[in-house]
Amino acid sequence: MKSYAGESVNGQLTSSNDEVTLDDELESMQRSASDHTGTVDAAQQEQHMQRVENCHKKERNLTTKKTKAVEELGLEKAIPSRILEIMGVESLTRHNVASRLRVQEHHCMLV
Repeated sequence: MKSYAGESVNGQLTSSNDEVTLDDELESMQRSASDHTGTVDAAQQEQHMQRVENCHKKERNLTTKKTKAVEELGLEKAIPSRILEIMGVESLTRHNVASRLRVQEHHCMLV
């Protein structure tokens, strides 16, 4: 059990040889964290980058489908349920489409 300078353990102050300063503890935690980050090998990094790229491709594909659906419907009739029907992506919900439309609308207002 680690104790800190002047900390009471079971009602008694710790002795000086059992004391650990907060700085020592912080330094130990930082050393441990740097040891873990240094152990990622090139294969793991490549796998991670591949997953990120696949995610980006899926996002671009969905954005393209959504854009085509909106163009097909026209802005006045482009509501989330109809867009979802035209997109034909079973894993999406009406809420997902509505959310993305709000984000896109907000972005367009900022530009």
